[in-house]
Amino acid sequence: DITDRKRAQETIEKLAYMDMVSDMPNRNMFYDRLKRALARVKRYDKGLAVLLIDLDGFKAVNDTFGHLVGDHLLAEVGKVLKNSIRETDTAARIGGDEFCIILPGVMSKRDVSIVAENIVSKLSEPMKVDNNIVRIGASVGIAFWQNEIEDGDALVRRADQAMYEAKSSGKSCYCFYEAKI
Repeated sequence: DITDRKRAQETIEKLAYMDMVSDMPNRNMFYDRLKRALARVKRYDKGLAVLLIDLDGFKAVNDTFGHLVGDHLLAEVGKVLKNSIRETDTAARIGGDEFCIILPGVMSKRDVSIVAENIVSKLSEPMKVDNNIVRIGASVGIAFWQNEIEDGDALVRRADQAMYEAKSSGKSCYCFYEAKI
């Protein structure tokens, strides 16, 4: 009987590729899927965008209600993100209160704006977490794949720069990466 061995293998894989707090793909799985998405976009030229989402006001939730409520809030955020994307997209928690989304096959800013607006809107609504009403927001940075981008790290760095632009623009909004000349 190899049932116990299979269960152990499944547990090891889950620990390696899933975030236990949010039950979402973790940083490792995110970068694996991003690498695959980049290979497809380079081959088929169908477009690709990455969204980097940083929660606004998350530290205040942890400080006010404690880390357990903060963890439960991260799980709720994960549900919102999973419900905001297509089945072919990937949403992952990459650490702390940061999440990333891979949107393969998108070509226009308008298509990505619809997703970003939905996420910002939903995460700005009050949420009930463990009998507490919490309010957060989300700052979203968006970067499109371009021919000169060699790897996923560069694409995520561009989304990160755009996210900081959103934070400096007043938070609870989104910004696209724009190359500085």
